[in-house]
Amino acid sequence: MTRFDKSEILDKVLQVVEGNLGVLVDSAIAAKEFSTNEESKAENKYDTRGLEASYLASGQAQRAQKLQEQIYLLKKVNLQSYSKEASVGIGSVIELHVNESLKKHLFVLPSGGVEVHFGDIMIQTITIESPIGMNIHQQVVGHEFELNGKIYEVVDHY
Repeated sequence: MTRFDKSEILDKVLQVVEGNLGVLVDSAIAAKEFSTNEESKAENKYDTRGLEASYLASGQAQRAQKLQEQIYLLKKVNLQSYSKEASVGIGSVIELHVNESLKKHLFVLPSGGVEVHFGDIMIQTITIESPIGMNIHQQVVGHEFELNGKIYEVVDHY
């Protein structure tokens, strides 16, 4: 049984999301600057480079706002410890067996889609709204479910 330092894992997740936010902000600034640059001025009525760059900057700014909201929510996660009898919820690190052998480690958070390494273990973040999240939310160790032709079993959670 592996012991997980959930605060360390969450810090790694936050580093990834904050890094993504930094890249996105830089891209949005570059797109905005390009959209207002003299070189982007339309040469004829069919030239839409500046307009397209403006749309791109707007979309990137909206995505950056969503990442800022995710960071806020991630910083509010309760990282309580769970007993084997407790049900899976936000803040749980889950160990799953897939088809009785392959292990999968998941971290249930308000936003998902990030993978981080904890030692030699890869941990994927998921939400309770994801397909796996819906199947494990409020379940306990020993719960089994089928998804996309695979059998999953909750082996442990922390």
